[in-house]
Amino acid sequence: MADISSDVILTIGATLSYAFEATAGTRPTTGYTKIPGIVSSPDFDVAYEKIETTTFDNKNNKTYRLGLKDLGDLEFKVNLSQPLFDLYYAASTGIMDQYETAKEAGKAMWICFNPEGLNKSIYVPVEPQGPSIPAGSLQSVFQPTLRFTASGDAIFGDDPTVA
Repeated sequence: MADISSDVILTIGATLSYAFEATAGTRPTTGYTKIPGIVSSPDFDVAYEKIETTTFDNKNNKTYRLGLKDLGDLEFKVNLSQPLFDLYYAASTGIMDQYETAKEAGKAMWICFNPEGLNKSIYVPVEPQGPSIPAGSLQSVFQPTLRFTASGDAIFGDDPTVA
């Protein structure tokens, strides 16, 4: 039996990055910017809903067709830092301002989750929600949740070019 333990993909080195469409409706393949400090990622491995299609003449089993997947809000926990805060809120260059400008032009924001060691990444067009300052406790790290609402299908593609 082959030992695959050295070939498994770890969370170590995984990155989250974003880019905006240059041409509306076309996923960017270059120019992604890394979002620093990610400590957890959402589940991209969601099941399709099942749509029951059982009819009266089925005598033993229900029948189904695949429906839609629901990624919901994609939530990433992150260590709060000034560079992260600036990445989101810097005037005119921050994610939130760039998103509003792109949206007015009919262009989307895409996120890319790239597990290191895997030759494909997952891409999702999204609407971002900016982070805030979460609850804290003694001797801990502030870890806000970055939330992205999927606005299209998640797809696999070649790893991005990151700025």
